[in-house]
Amino acid sequence: MDSSAVSGIAPWSRQLRKLKLFTVAYVVLLIAMFSLMSAGKNIKGDGMLGGLLILTGLAFYIVALVYAYETQKEMNDAKVYSPGAWQVVVAGIILNPILGWLIIWSVIRKAQKLEHEWLCKTRATLPL
Repeated sequence: MDSSAVSGIAPWSRQLRKLKLFTVAYVVLLIAMFSLMSAGKNIKGDGMLGGLLILTGLAFYIVALVYAYETQKEMNDAKVYSPGAWQVVVAGIILNPILGWLIIWSVIRKAQKLEHEWLCKTRATLPL
């Protein structure tokens, strides 16, 4: 039995926590950018705030995509989820930072579901 089963946490739990943190930051920046655009502000132009929001949002998106890849890879290594981790990166690039959050969101949802199943299974097999 590996150390993650003994400790009662799924092997991808640490990556999932990091993924959630960066996803929240990314979504907050997306909301800020869209609210500035709806207020009539030019965030792409010469505004320093807009440029900073775009670059920071892109950085958070890339980091969240990396953590989504690592989370999915950990689930593959634990043999609880079969789709390849490379699919996260390809879909994230194709969908771009505006729609790529859908991929990240799907990894989070699946990882949470599998984490719950993992915890139930390991608790049932741990000695009393």
